[in-house]
Amino acid sequence: MTARASAAIDEDNPWPGLGSFDEAAERFFNGRQIESAELRRLVLGAPLTVLFGASGLGKTSLLHAGLFPALRKEHYLPIYIRLDVRDESAPLIEQVKLALLAQFRQRRIDAPGIAPDESLWTYLHRPGLELWSEQNQLLSPVLVLDQFEEVFTLGAENPTGIGRLRVDLADLIENRMPAEWARRLAQGEVAEDELSLDSQRYKVILSFREDFLPAIEGWRREVPSLLRNRLRLLPMSGEQAFEAVYTTAARLVDEPLARDIVRFVAAAQDGSGRQNPESLSDLGVEPALLSLVCHGLNEKRKAQGKGRFDAALLSGTGQAVIADYYDRAVGDLPDRTQRFIENELITERGFRKACDVDDARSIHGVTDRELRLLVDRRLLRIEPQRGTERVELTHDLLTGVVRAHRSTQRERVRSRRQRRRMALFAAAVVLLVSLVALFGRLYIRADAARQDAERQAANAEGRRLATEALYRFDASQEGLELSGALAALAMAVAPSTEGWKALAQVVRLIPAAPARFPNAHQAPVQALTFTVDGRLMASAAQDGSAVLWDVSNAMRKTVLQGRFPSAPSGFGLALAPDGRWLAAGGMGSLWIWNTATAVPTEPPIEHDNLIRSVAFSPDGQHMATATLGSGLVRVFERTGDDWHELPGSVAATTVYQANSVTFVANGLLAIAGTHGSPHQHGVWFWNLDTGSEAFVRAGNPTWNEGKCGALALSADAKTLAALCSGGLLVANREEEGFRTSDASRKDAGSSEVSDGLSLSPDGHYVAAVSGGVIHVFGKQNEQEIRRMSGPAIAVAFRPDGQTLAAGLRDGSIALWPMTKGTEAIHVHIDGLPSALVFSPDERWLVTAGNDETVRVVDISHANASRTLHAIRIGSELGRPVFSPDGRFLLTPAHAGAEVFDTSGWKKLSPNGLPGEITAATFSPDSRLLVTVGPQGIRCFETTTWHSARPSLAGHFETIRFSPDGRFLAAFSERNLQHQGSLDSTTVWSAATGIQVASLEKVVGPFDQPAKASGDQRLVVASATWPSAADSSITGRPIGRVRSDRAISPDHTLQASPDGSTLDLTEATSKRTIARLEHGSDIVDAVFSARGQWLATSARDGTVRLWPLRSQAILEQACRLLPRNLTPDEWKEFKVDGPYRKACPALP
Repeated sequence: MTARASAAIDEDNPWPGLGSFDEAAERFFNGRQIESAELRRLVLGAPLTVLFGASGLGKTSLLHAGLFPALRKEHYLPIYIRLDVRDESAPLIEQVKLALLAQFRQRRIDAPGIAPDESLWTYLHRPGLELWSEQNQLLSPVLVLDQFEEVFTLGAENPTGIGRLRVDLADLIENRMPAEWARRLAQGEVAEDELSLDSQRYKVILSFREDFLPAIEGWRREVPSLLRNRLRLLPMSGEQAFEAVYTTAARLVDEPLARDIVRFVAAAQDGSGRQNPESLSDLGVEPALLSLVCHGLNEKRKAQGKGRFDAALLSGTGQAVIADYYDRAVGDLPDRTQRFIENELITERGFRKACDVDDARSIHGVTDRELRLLVDRRLLRIEPQRGTERVELTHDLLTGVVRAHRSTQRERVRSRRQRRRMALFAAAVVLLVSLVALFGRLYIRADAARQDAERQAANAEGRRLATEALYRFDASQEGLELSGALAALAMAVAPSTEGWKALAQVVRLIPAAPARFPNAHQAPVQALTFTVDGRLMASAAQDGSAVLWDVSNAMRKTVLQGRFPSAPSGFGLALAPDGRWLAAGGMGSLWIWNTATAVPTEPPIEHDNLIRSVAFSPDGQHMATATLGSGLVRVFERTGDDWHELPGSVAATTVYQANSVTFVANGLLAIAGTHGSPHQHGVWFWNLDTGSEAFVRAGNPTWNEGKCGALALSADAKTLAALCSGGLLVANREEEGFRTSDASRKDAGSSEVSDGLSLSPDGHYVAAVSGGVIHVFGKQNEQEIRRMSGPAIAVAFRPDGQTLAAGLRDGSIALWPMTKGTEAIHVHIDGLPSALVFSPDERWLVTAGNDETVRVVDISHANASRTLHAIRIGSELGRPVFSPDGRFLLTPAHAGAEVFDTSGWKKLSPNGLPGEITAATFSPDSRLLVTVGPQGIRCFETTTWHSARPSLAGHFETIRFSPDGRFLAAFSERNLQHQGSLDSTTVWSAATGIQVASLEKVVGPFDQPAKASGDQRLVVASATWPSAADSSITGRPIGRVRSDRAISPDHTLQASPDGSTLDLTEATSKRTIARLEHGSDIVDAVFSARGQWLATSARDGTVRLWPLRSQAILEQACRLLPRNLTPDEWKEFKVDGPYRKACPALP
């Protein structure tokens, strides 16, 4: 199959869309005369010319239609080359030689033949080499390597070939003798006169995207002259774009409409939709987008049978030009064809790549008809390359929308298959390539231009580092450290949404600093356990020491001693559910203490070897032990304060080898170890009453391969976990017993089987120790959510699930809090804060609690916040309201309202404001307070706090002042039984109380036209008036979230709570910036007046301040991150400038 890369360009089709102009279309290529002349001058003046610019600026069109005709007039032979960098069959420089020979044949050039083994360099350096055209003109070849960035994108698959190309091009460009010829010349194998070493009768042009300029500069060691002679292609100016429209097709479009088209494209490419100025001089336009719009308008013109463009054509085009173009091109084609485009014609990182046409047919099922349609629609092009045909996208501008479609489709597939949700990072890292364009006046000062360029470079560098941080993110300790260091540096270089998002997702997973008890033991802590109520904790070390900790009494320590025959290398430990008994097993002995007296029961119960595990039954009447070596499981029963062994313990034979035991229920034991012949490792269950057994296997049955060590059971006995050689084995309890699947086996980080394992009380989290590192997995999504370094040996969740205890190798104990929201600043407040409000100067945070108390918290130093006042109101509270000048605070309540002077926090009226108040607001000048309640609307002068006019009767819910204070608008909603609701808006003059406008509308199953009176502009404007303070309806139960979202004062951010999670999104794009978490359901969320803070409160009584300004975010993150980038990482990620720390206090 053959097809043209682009359709013919003629008088009726003067724009190629996303295709490029060819030489034949030279007269239609307008607007780039200056760049064409400059490029010609550069090419004629030096052996090497570099052309670079952002994608979509028309580099290929400039070469073909702007430069090549000019070169031919100067008797040069331009040879267009696009390397197939993935071809490993021959050196890539051979493709340049083949392109040269192809031009000889196509142009009928009289040239000497090339020997099969002759290199391009030696051919071009033949003495007396002459190339003659059909017109008898002596020609000089110009080797034009376009799309040269593919050497770094697709070339990664052929590193050897790229390395060879680097050397071969360097020899050509620098006119340097290849190493092989230098060797042969030195050894006398060839004569010096066989080559013309001093001549260079050819030129080279490299064309590539400017974001690959740093990669190109990496070749300067081999090619010193690489960037001496270069041209940076910028977006078209508005006047140039006008030429590309009007000069190209004056017969199709008149001059005013051509200018409108240019303004439309300028607005469409930045997504603003704003009307551009009358003058075109300040505009910047991408040629590819301009050509695409003009092509689309021309196609509409032809379809409608019009002779010229008109305004109606332009108004119907819409803003999403590229997305609409792609949708129209593939909309009527099968899904498989779209999948082929999205999966095979761009890389995972979003770069274009080509595919063999034969593969498209045979592997991907694309038909010839479909390929022809896509070529005709200029979405794809097909070009011959080295004996085959390859298909690819026509332009880099398409990669963004194709990649977006691919991501959307993949998300749909994931949803349909109900795949596990990724809580910590998006499944597909979105790589955003921003097109950086410099817009400025023609005569801007040089210093201003330099500063603007530096700022643009810093923004690009910040976004690049942020994108790298998102890409490198994972939940491992190493991943968190690297991603966090990159994100912090990104925010320090240039704050951005991407940097904020990257930093937020890292710091939310960093565990809070643990409480440490450094001298708990003198030897490594081998075991930890809690009582059911979490009041007591016991620890045991390898030297035989055991300690009882009173957690509820400031970790009071009681040392218990047992006399073991020799120092143990491991330890079994268990506390009875009621906390009365502590059992500790070591080498050959089992000691049992009464925790109330710390007195052991003597003599100890003897065993034949080291006791690896001890467990109590839920009713505390039975106890089981597992012994090392023999693998024996013994069961004991309590009679009074004595323990007696039951007959029928599991025998120590080759059939069983027990490493750990636990009681699943009274009379039901779970045993981890090996079982059966051949040996299988896993968990088996033994019924003490019936002697029946059941087995859950981990791994394949093999001889003496693998084992299972520690066991852990959730508090509800519904989830069981075992730490085995293959990772974690997690089983869920069903009616017929415990069941597991391959999906429940997780790699704990290495093949080590340790005794460190614990399940959270609800079974949702499992903590396992491997290699001294604590791994915390989420059971529901089977994903590692935390990783804490110790080095640790033992772990245990406290029964409330809020703390994870770890026994460390240095003999200390660490208690890690498992609460969420470590990236926030915790504000300490008593009671349940159900409503929050900031003072206008952001100095105070005021809370209204369910204990009918208002608290004033000083947050001027947020990390050292303190409660200044706790004022009991004695009635259910609404949201407090500050006056705009911050002088007054109103606390609305059912029984009335109190007004406080914030200078000393004294009541201004002994009896407050009478009557129930459901909403309130101050006038912009703080001279008037307006309240809403059952009595209607009432006004009070803030100088005397006496009632003032107007006083308006009626039922209203919220009220607002206009920004200038002249008008007052009230809103209400009234149910109409089965006919929906009546929404009312009324506007009065604030000075006279005279109604000036109103609007009523029935909303519901029988919508009716709105009934309006007065100046309706006031009604419309009132919908956007900012409220002096959020109003509050006290009739709602305290503790409920008061709205489904909060909007920042500048309307750029939106906070939407959902349970214990709050999504912080951009208000316009709805793009999620961060996901903020509490340990319980969120009750309220509010932004501060100046946008510095977001405050949230939750049902567990916590209040948290989330920084919103870039510097505050970075400072808070630096308190949590463990380190900066290292100097080696700085070099690895090619960060601009000398090494520096984003967080100065960190290593």
